[in-house]
Amino acid sequence: MGIGASGSSLGGIIYPIIFRKLQPQIGFPWTTRRIAFVMLATSVLPVILTRTRRKPSSQWKLVDLAAWRELPYLLLGIGLFFTFMGLYILFFYVQTYVVQQGIMSEDLGFYLLAILNVGSFFGRIVLNYIADKIGLLNVCIACGIATSVLGFAWIAIEDTGGIIIFSILYGCPNIFYENSFFSDLLVSLPPAVVVTLSPHPGVIGLRLGMLFVPIAFGLLIGNPIAGAILKSGHGNNWKALEAFCGSSILLSVGFLGAARVTKVGWGMKEKS
Repeated sequence: MGIGASGSSLGGIIYPIIFRKLQPQIGFPWTTRRIAFVMLATSVLPVILTRTRRKPSSQWKLVDLAAWRELPYLLLGIGLFFTFMGLYILFFYVQTYVVQQGIMSEDLGFYLLAILNVGSFFGRIVLNYIADKIGLLNVCIACGIATSVLGFAWIAIEDTGGIIIFSILYGCPNIFYENSFFSDLLVSLPPAVVVTLSPHPGVIGLRLGMLFVPIAFGLLIGNPIAGAILKSGHGNNWKALEAFCGSSILLSVGFLGAARVTKVGWGMKEKS
């Protein structure tokens, strides 16, 4: 799963660079079309070669309410809501931050998104491998703590070298859903966690889809809240925005930890 998820990180490196190079030459419409053509071409092989391992369940459901009555699953959903409420604040605002604060030029700042995805590429592979050894939730919690610490550390970063290293590290833990060394585990592991919390394979797809509902709400409100916080200081309240980023992810760690405890108990060596 980590190797498969690393492909989206590779796209996150390539597509911003394609856009940056083509947009001044051929304009926005044709730049997006060419990116779409690349996506179409790279999607053909998986469509042709991929096969399902099992037939779909004959008992189709839109919602499985019983899942929300299972405490580990409920706590995981709440935890991921707060995770994604804070996780992408950096991705949306770091370029504005470095340019506004005079840390980088606009041209160099543009490539921070690609730099974030470099960390994400390695994080998704390495951390997913570790998760196979010590447990999915254990690694998710550790990555959540690391990402939260980095969110708070953002407050003190005011130079080019620091922001580049910070961006790479922030990208790694995002396995759970998208882009950096620590934060990347928080982007690619939830599907695997759902597998471990499902009573049988026939409900995995349904439960995964249901889990994306709180994730979607977290994504929906997180960045607008961060924008309102930034605007409250006449567009310069960065420390409060950075604190909100770190606090949201730290709060999610509490719920993810509670999900682990309700599943396997307090034992530190228990694989979960």
